[in-house]
Amino acid sequence: MSTTPALFASALNFSRGTRVRKWVRTKNSGFTLIELLVVIAIIAILAALLLPALSMAKGNAQELSCLNNLKQLAVCWHLYLGDNSDHLALNNPSPTAPNTSWTEGNMQSASDATNTTLIKDGELWNYNKSLGIYHCPSDHSMAGKTPRVRSYSLDGQFGSTEDVNGDPWDAQSAMLSNPGYPPAMKFTQISAPGPSQALAFVDESPLSIDDGFLLIFLPKADGTPVDEWGNMPAVTRHNKNGTSFSFADGHAEMWKWHDPRTTNPATNPNDVQPGNMDIRRVQMAIAIP
Repeated sequence: MSTTPALFASALNFSRGTRVRKWVRTKNSGFTLIELLVVIAIIAILAALLLPALSMAKGNAQELSCLNNLKQLAVCWHLYLGDNSDHLALNNPSPTAPNTSWTEGNMQSASDATNTTLIKDGELWNYNKSLGIYHCPSDHSMAGKTPRVRSYSLDGQFGSTEDVNGDPWDAQSAMLSNPGYPPAMKFTQISAPGPSQALAFVDESPLSIDDGFLLIFLPKADGTPVDEWGNMPAVTRHNKNGTSFSFADGHAEMWKWHDPRTTNPATNPNDVQPGNMDIRRVQMAIAIP
């Protein structure tokens, strides 16, 4: 019986020593090289899985922002005609004075493409004094080393004028490159197609954007196809093969493209593309023969 306390004390000391040694060993231990490599590999895998999703989310957000910009421009356009006896804002490809077109400036000119005054001199500026609504958030095109201030153009069938007869709303003086298609100078003249199908503001390709006048070549008056863009929509923004548009009734939407020639980076806006149904779809939303 006398040895029991001694045995108990010995066992207790052994247990304490074991715990101390285990604690010391755990405290001083670290990752082995293999464990570290496994952790790095897991992080790399997670990044590879998450980055495309984050990129897609960013693209979707920019698409919504672009659609909102185009809708805001359409609202300005409607407010203008309400103040001007149903006349549409002028769409002059070569304005010579402020407030003779919805916007001014040639985006192919480095001096114009960075000049915000040319936007402020436009007829729509007073209805929404925000430079942001004139520029697509996915448009990274440059004029020299500076981002362009405008990404959007207005359908050349709306308010188009060169004022050659002294009357800025003289439709017969403004048919430009599409003879036989008199432009609408008043909202009530938008009928073929109607306002809900007629393109108004367009996110334009950096390959063709110049003045604020969107020229889309139309079929000849006798119906002969003309499969050529003229000015071309921006076809690959927002991580998608599509383009943002607003329409004459004020709504905005994204159109998807289906002909590979439309989204081919080597395509020139003035290339003839026989049978391109993307071109024909846009033509039908501009004017019907």
